[in-house]
Amino acid sequence: MENFIKVLKLTPKGSIYVFFLSVGLYLPDLDLALLPILHHRSIITHSILLPFLLALIIEKYLKEKLPLNYSYITSGLYAGIGIHLMADVFSPATGFGAIYFPWPMKMSIGILTYPWLIFNGVYAFHKTQKDILENKIIFIILIVAGALWYAIFNEKSVKPFLLFGIIYSTVIFIKKYKLSKHLSLEELDTKNE
Repeated sequence: MENFIKVLKLTPKGSIYVFFLSVGLYLPDLDLALLPILHHRSIITHSILLPFLLALIIEKYLKEKLPLNYSYITSGLYAGIGIHLMADVFSPATGFGAIYFPWPMKMSIGILTYPWLIFNGVYAFHKTQKDILENKIIFIILIVAGALWYAIFNEKSVKPFLLFGIIYSTVIFIKKYKLSKHLSLEELDTKNE
């Protein structure tokens, strides 16, 4: 019964997270609506820039007005964008598959497309893990479910999910390793005192 109550308390946060994860899955393709200014796969929309700017705006102007911690909003966006970017790694880095600067340049970054997508995806997953402070396992299940759904129903391939799984689990492993290393150092410090 106690776990059931815990899940009920989490429901509004989980719902907000899932909603913004869903928005984040398709937010990078906002550039398609802005083709006169942005090229498809714009460096602006196919990066962590939008959730980063949203977090800055919320922190500066809206933090006190929000009914709960805004990290569920930005974390969901980061997660969705990260999943989208991992799927985009499987497109060729030419033509519509490359990352482009916006108008007036509208120039491709060419082969740097792959490192750009992977770096931004890794950073997005890092931010997702960092911003969720409680019940991490539930949010990990939600992001994994979102990645699987996106791979199957949007990309029609399991390859993006496999890449997501490798990169996301690596981010989690590194964060856990750093945390355990940090805790071990604190234990040594307290023993030496």
